[in-house]
Order: sequence, then C-alpha cells, then structure tokens
Amino acid sequence: MKLKPVIIYLGAFVLVVVLIFLFSGKENEGMDKSVNPHEGIAMDNPHANLPGAQGEAPSKANVSEKYKQRVAELRNKIKENPDDTLSMKELGNFQYMAHQTDESLELYNKILTYDPHRTDILFSIGVIYYNKGDYDQAEEMVKKVLAYDQGNSVALFNLGTIMNAKGDRDGALKYWKQLINDHPNTQEAFLAQTAIKKMDDGNK
Repeated sequence: MKLKPVIIYLGAFVLVVVLIFLFSGKENEGMDKSVNPHEGIAMDNPHANLPGAQGEAPSKANVSEKYKQRVAELRNKIKENPDDTLSMKELGNFQYMAHQTDESLELYNKILTYDPHRTDILFSIGVIYYNKGDYDQAEEMVKKVLAYDQGNSVALFNLGTIMNAKGDRDGALKYWKQLINDHPNTQEAFLAQTAIKKMDDGNK
C-alpha cells in the first residue's frame, strides 16, 4: 500500500490527502513572512498565488497569460535584486505547479545558500524528490527539518509516508507511532492512525 502525503493549506488548517510536506516550516527572521508556524500549523499553499487557483492550475498544456506575466515579473525582480529570496520562493512555487521542477530545485537550493535552516524550503525540495520517486533524497530533506525543528509533527508523518513508499513497513510504523505518542491530538496523528489501520487491513 502506497500512501499519499498531505498539504496543509495556510490559514485554513485543512488537510488534503495529496502530498503532506509541501511548503511547511518555520518562519525565518528577515525572510519570508508568509509562513508563520507560531499561528498553529501554517503552511504555504502554492495554489493561492496562481492564476486560476480555484480550479485551473498551470500545466504544460495550459498556462495562462497572467501566469506568464507573473513569472516574467518575478524573473525581473530577481535579476534586479539577486538576494530577493521571497521572489525566488514564489517563482519556485510557480514553476513547481507548471511542472518545471528542475528550475524549482535550482531556486530552492539557492535560497538555502542564504539560510540552510529554512525548513519551508527543505519541505519543498522534499516533495519534489518524493514526486520523482527519489525517496532517499526526500528522506534526507525531511530529516534535516527534524534536525532543525525537533518533534515537527508534519515531518514525522512525512517520514512514515516515505518509509512506506520505500516498502519499509517497520520504519513507517516507527515514525507514525512516535507521532501519535508525541502529538496525540493533532490531525497528523489522526492521519497516522488511519494509515496504520489501512496498513493492518491490507495485511489481513
């Protein structure tokens, strides 16, 4: 059984069963003020900034004129100010949604050269590797999140999901049970309980 992670939408506190660790993390001083984990669990939603966010996300076959204009604006802003990590992140999010993940990785990794502790960026890189099927790299990124933010409940769920995708049932159970024990009243814990139940049902 292969589980999908989830995205937690910024401000809405809604869990959607798709991909868990996309754009989560701790706010960094002087950096991107759109992410603030001190207000509950706050995660970036890349859909929110995209044209047609209510149902029409950019794709290779359907990229809106507004999307093209915004991408051009962001490229110009970065050209004028190469240290503009906020624009780098926004452009990286746009390009992720447009399936230009190589450019997203380049932008995200450049942000990490300014601050390697950016857990939101580490989560973003992790989801790209997860989608590529590179579970070892995805695992490495999420473990870095835990190194900087010990006990992060989203990271624990993600690690269980990655272990499950790798076929490591014991590894998945380890992280999910730790999550349930350490964060019993969270939505991530509920998802972990559900995942364990599905895993057990699948083994019957």
